[in-house]
Amino acid sequence: MIYLDHHSATKPSLSSIERMLVFFKSDWADPLAPHFMGQQVVASIRKNTKRFIDLLGLNPQDRIFCFQSRLEALSHLAFSHYRNTIYQTGKNQILTTNIEDIGSLEIWRELEDIGCICRQIEVNEQGQITQEMLDKVLFPKVSILSLSWANPMTGVIHPLADLAELCKERGILLHVDASSILGKAHLCLRDLPIDFLTLEGSLIHAPQGTSVMIVKEQTLFSCPQQQVPASLACLVAALEENIALFESICLETARLRDEFEQKISLQISDAKVLFTHVERLPNCSVIAFPSIHAEALLYLLNRKGVFASIGSGQYQLLSQILIKCHIASEVAYTAISFSLSYETTEEQIEAAVCVIVDCVRQLKKMTLLGDVL
Repeated sequence: MIYLDHHSATKPSLSSIERMLVFFKSDWADPLAPHFMGQQVVASIRKNTKRFIDLLGLNPQDRIFCFQSRLEALSHLAFSHYRNTIYQTGKNQILTTNIEDIGSLEIWRELEDIGCICRQIEVNEQGQITQEMLDKVLFPKVSILSLSWANPMTGVIHPLADLAELCKERGILLHVDASSILGKAHLCLRDLPIDFLTLEGSLIHAPQGTSVMIVKEQTLFSCPQQQVPASLACLVAALEENIALFESICLETARLRDEFEQKISLQISDAKVLFTHVERLPNCSVIAFPSIHAEALLYLLNRKGVFASIGSGQYQLLSQILIKCHIASEVAYTAISFSLSYETTEEQIEAAVCVIVDCVRQLKKMTLLGDVL
């Protein structure tokens, strides 16, 4: 089995599982209880909260809320934003990008039923929105911009520092999901004017059901402050591991990704690696295989134990994302997204290349046979 679908879920690390198990075995008491066992859990929450803030370079005054998923967090944010900002000021326009995941777009669209307008900014050919593009759509009634720092399917990274600076200048709130980029690029969160930051634990080698939202000091957010001790503990463990392996991810994983792309290109002459001229995640690769339908190739890869993605589920279909990036449909429908992790080995990459090349050649023969018949 060769797992190259780390943009949808990652294997929980042993350290994050072990940290979590403590709260099932011994520290399981209610932290709101006034007795000793409850207060032990409170001490753990405080310790992990401080460690979490230190690891991400946040301000000590920033608030942390635990949720079961980033979509649950975003749902709370949407309701709170309507109540605290839109209802109070009349600034009822919400901005996002047209390549966000399906759940995020649906959450913001739901506010249209109560008088809001959700505008989707069209990305450019590189799959980004730039400061100039954002400036053109910042109308007086815009109240918030919500986007993913990096698109998990394409790996393309938005120039967030520029976008955040413009939002701050214009008094626009900014929500950023950092799930895909955390541990894969230098992040100076303390210096960026991000009002709401969400993080999905299952994308950074923490267990499923562990997500957080970080809310800047003095930013209005109506939600009971939830700090689930087990979630905090395992997220801290996952963050520590990601930070410890940061150089390995940025160098070794990127090297393996580049080697993967080079070997595919050498053995499949018409294969096309996309987004090579833009800043992208070091672990993500999108490759188009002309004349081969991506679904057929993905099916064969799945049969042979190589797991990749063409989207769907929580994300938009990769083909639709690529078309929105102004890539020709005949290329978009042949593309597959591969996502490595710090656990991916050179042996796995070599084996994956062999399987992919074999499957592509098999499908090309079938295509030629079909043309002859």
